Amino acid sequence: MSNNGTETFEIQYQECKGYLHAFIKGKKDSVAAALEYWQCVIDECKRRGFSALLVEEDFPNQLSTVDIFTVTSAIPGMGSIGLKIAFVDRKAEHSELNLFGESVAVNRGVFGRVFPTLEEAAAWLRS
Repeated sequence: MSNNGTETFEIQYQECKGYLHAFIKGKKDSVAAALEYWQCVIDECKRRGFSALLVEEDFPNQLSTVDIFTVTSAIPGMGSIGLKIAFVDRKAEHSELNLFGESVAVNRGVFGRVFPTLEEAAAWLRS
């Protein structure tokens, strides 16, 4: 578990064939928390020697468009270049803004995609 000010989140890792699965959950998402957990999962992926990362997220709230832009714009500077990143949000209602975040990240050099299911994300990572 990691604590960032008043926002607390937990990251669980599972090594899968060909990629690292990071499951992030918490009571409330924020820019500060998102920047912290993205850096953590990218660092852990590299530390364990993986070149592919599946990030699964479960927060009740969604960041604003500006906040998503801020977070996804920062991901290339976290050492994500060279990683293949799949993202799945357990809240389907967050999909529109997650796709916006995908566009921002990809336009900044991240090799990543947003998926509706873990199965689709895992299949893409293994392809």
